Amino acid sequence: MSTPAIAARRAAPDSSQNRYERSVYRNVALRLAALTALLLILSQGVLSFLLARTFEDNLLPEVRRRAEAAGELVAEQIGYGLSLGIPLRSMVEMDAFLDGALQDNPDFRHVAVVDPAGVAIYARGALAPSGRDSADLELEVPILDGRQASLLVQVQGGAVRSELAALRLDIGTVLLVTLLIGIELLLALVVVRVSGPIGMADRLLALSAKGDFGSRFGVRYRDEVGRFGQLLNGALQRINAAFAELVEEAEDAHEVQLDRGVQKRIRDVLAEIRTRFHFVAPGSETTLVSRSPMDVRIPLFLFMLAQEISRPFLPLFFDGIYTPIAGLSRELAIGLPITAFMTMVLISIPIAGALTDRVAPRGMFVAGIIPSVAGHVGTAFADTIGEGLMWWTLSGAGYGIIFISAQAYVAQHTDRSTRAVGMSGFLGAVFAAFVCGPAIGGMLADRLGYQQTLLVAGALAAVSAAAALVTIDPGGIDSVRSARVGLRGWLRLLADRELLLVTAFSALPSKLVLGGLFFYLVPLYLADLGNIQSNIGRVMMVYGVACVVVTPLVARSADRGRRPRWLMVAGGFVIAVGCALPALANTTGVVLAALAVMGAGHAMVTVTQLAVVQEIAQDASQRLGLGPGAIVGMYRTLERVGTAAGAMLVAAVAAAVSYGRAMLAVGGLVLVCTLLYIVIGRASRGAGRVST
Repeated sequence: MSTPAIAARRAAPDSSQNRYERSVYRNVALRLAALTALLLILSQGVLSFLLARTFEDNLLPEVRRRAEAAGELVAEQIGYGLSLGIPLRSMVEMDAFLDGALQDNPDFRHVAVVDPAGVAIYARGALAPSGRDSADLELEVPILDGRQASLLVQVQGGAVRSELAALRLDIGTVLLVTLLIGIELLLALVVVRVSGPIGMADRLLALSAKGDFGSRFGVRYRDEVGRFGQLLNGALQRINAAFAELVEEAEDAHEVQLDRGVQKRIRDVLAEIRTRFHFVAPGSETTLVSRSPMDVRIPLFLFMLAQEISRPFLPLFFDGIYTPIAGLSRELAIGLPITAFMTMVLISIPIAGALTDRVAPRGMFVAGIIPSVAGHVGTAFADTIGEGLMWWTLSGAGYGIIFISAQAYVAQHTDRSTRAVGMSGFLGAVFAAFVCGPAIGGMLADRLGYQQTLLVAGALAAVSAAAALVTIDPGGIDSVRSARVGLRGWLRLLADRELLLVTAFSALPSKLVLGGLFFYLVPLYLADLGNIQSNIGRVMMVYGVACVVVTPLVARSADRGRRPRWLMVAGGFVIAVGCALPALANTTGVVLAALAVMGAGHAMVTVTQLAVVQEIAQDASQRLGLGPGAIVGMYRTLERVGTAAGAMLVAAVAAAVSYGRAMLAVGGLVLVCTLLYIVIGRASRGAGRVST
């Protein structure tokens, strides 16, 4: 095959060669992900087994020491009565006293005061059958010198088994989270450090095959691909140097040559070479740098992970520092910082978007870390709900800045044909953090406390800034400017009945569920059911897992069936069912099932809403005098209102009824809105506007 043919084949965007290369990159990424998963599972499995064995070996002595300490305290109080001369059998209220000891020590199964012959004088609790194969522990604590009586304590085996079960749950959670984080980081690194630079090297070779030697490989990392790029740059520089030397020798020959025919021949040869090839002066080649929307995925994932760490305990933290605010109930005061956070996100996104037109996204990303870290640290040390409100609102400003700067970076490094893939990588980082964050935050809060966990989240946010400085390109490209929409544009948009129906009866209710139930009510509800923070984080993790699992299934179904409105309506019904489940039983298991159903419904609604809104934007663009991108952006702004208002609206309901009934009320609202969308949509269909 000739060189021009090879160059043409390389240049064709839809050629089989390009498809083959994409397939190779995809296979490499999948194999690396599978290998990473296998190594993580093996290493974490061995480590988990060793930790479990160590914990089991240390747990029994620890339980015994704890029981001995509690038993000695009870025996000391009884011994004090004996030291006063009160006969043991004449002591009053001993049964009530022993009942109190059982209540104060949940690990105790049976407590008895026995004489030296082992006969029980006083006994409370259920005594386990002797000699049975169980984890029950028995210990005898002498009262005074033990000559008159002893305290017999039996510790139930369930205490040991429950702690072992909690350990296994923590180990399983850590294994799953580690696996997800490892694969997330690996996929981003493969694109940034391997497939992206290799693709750039392939592009440079394609240019060279066409005779263009005016570019060089931009070496960003000193790895194997970077060293290959340096060798490639050396070869290109030698080619340009050889041509420069050839030109110099030809010019010298032209000057000394007296024959005009030979002079013309020299000029023609140089002109022909310059026509067929493109050379530049050595060292002045144009640098090609591998830039990808995946550059932002690692810092974005780390930041979103830091943000999600506080998700399972944030309302509980604000409840702990609650101070009365005039005119607000306790429930409303607790929800106020969450609403203020989302409101600040709503305000900061358009402002940050305008600044991103002037400042490179990397600079905006790093700048957004400052208020975010300050907000986390300030909230951790807040003593009143007012201080927490101020600092957490500041954190919301950082969230909005980082969110829009990362989105702008993706837009700047993609075109119309690759923007969907770029945005999928963006959303992948958000979803991965959505799954991992609550589980990590719950375990950290259980062991470190709320304040220390908020400080850990702030430190992780600072680490994301360092990652941004390493992976995100500092600039050098044109800004992606979005059209500014004035008041008239908003009025025209709000007058469009079709978009208004989707926004009012689908987008806002679904975001109300996210902001009001998931962000605010669920942590309070699970804590009210007696769950520790680790369990709260694990239960809330189910919501994100359901979103991740259902999203691709719904996307494929919507693409094949081309009926996104029906799926959007079905998602509304699924959310309503999930909200209603806690009304059946007030248990943690039912709340977990409700979150799984709500997460699946949220994925169904979110994926199909975007498809419906994009379809509306295309149809209504000329009628409204607004571009499709502007319409979608305005819709995004409107739906965030539901997230911002969710906490306060649900808090108002929770102040009047129980948590389970509050969820049922929100589910009823979603159901009514979904039914109204169907009814009004069908009525409008007769006018040729909306079809469900």
